[in-house]
Parts: sequence; C-alpha cells; structure tokens
Amino acid sequence: MNYVKILNGASDEGTALTESQVLEFLTSGKMNLYLGTIDEFQHPNIHPLWYVYKSQKLYFATDASSLKLNNAKNNSKIYFCIASEKIPYTAVRGKGTIKIVNDQNIKIELSKNLVSKYLGNFENKMAKELMDDTSNGKVSVVEITPVYFSTSSFDSYFE
Repeated sequence: MNYVKILNGASDEGTALTESQVLEFLTSGKMNLYLGTIDEFQHPNIHPLWYVYKSQKLYFATDASSLKLNNAKNNSKIYFCIASEKIPYTAVRGKGTIKIVNDQNIKIELSKNLVSKYLGNFENKMAKELMDDTSNGKVSVVEITPVYFSTSSFDSYFE
C-alpha cells in the first residue's frame, strides 16, 4: 500500500492506523463505504455503499443511472468514509477520484466479490439480480483511487 499516504485523523484520544491495520480494516467485515459527491447544484450528497478493496483501490457497484454515478461523472473528485459502528471506533476516510470500470470481465469479477462479501452466496434474489444487471449493463462498477487515507482508532482510549 506504499503509494497512499496515511494521515492521522484522530483527535488527542486516538491514534492513526498503520499500513497493515488499514489493509486489515478495509478487507475485513461488512461495513458500508459512505461516498460523498457533489450534485449539479453544487450540494453535497452522501451515499452508503457496499465496497471491496483490491490492489489499493476501492470498488462499488451502482445502478448505471444513479445520482451518485451522475454526480461522479460531472465531478470525479469524491470523499469517502468507512467507519466501524461499535466501540472502540475505527475509521478510514479520504479523498479520491472515480473512474468507471469498462472491462466486462472485471465488472463481473468485482460484482461477484461484492456478493460474496455482503451476501455470502449467489442463491438469493438480490445476488442473482446484481449479477444479471451487471452482465446486461444496468449496473456500473466504479473504481475509487484514494489520494490519501485519514485514519483514526480509539482502541487505547477504551482500554
């Protein structure tokens, strides 16, 4: 993960995560990524998403006509936050840029990764619909290239 700068986003009570802790945090669990985009009126929008982290990039799938995708097409600069919901709180936030994945094989692979991570199998209606919609172009897969990670962990604060 050497190319992404890690900043200490914690207050006096918290600490920054190491590279290995960031990797572990982003690849384990089923947390949502909260994506911040700017709409056509220059207003901020927050969108909760399923994500996967691979090869120093974050990926998500969305309806090809979604507001978040339209916002990102108009302004590829975004902000994101992934945070634990239980004490001790941990978070990885950052700025990045968005790019739509065009390679159909990669789109299908990443959609499979999302289904595996969040649904666990491909037998339910939601999984089948996501895979079908990815195959027929109704779903876009989007890549986030982080500029930096601002991290915080409050493990030691709750000891």
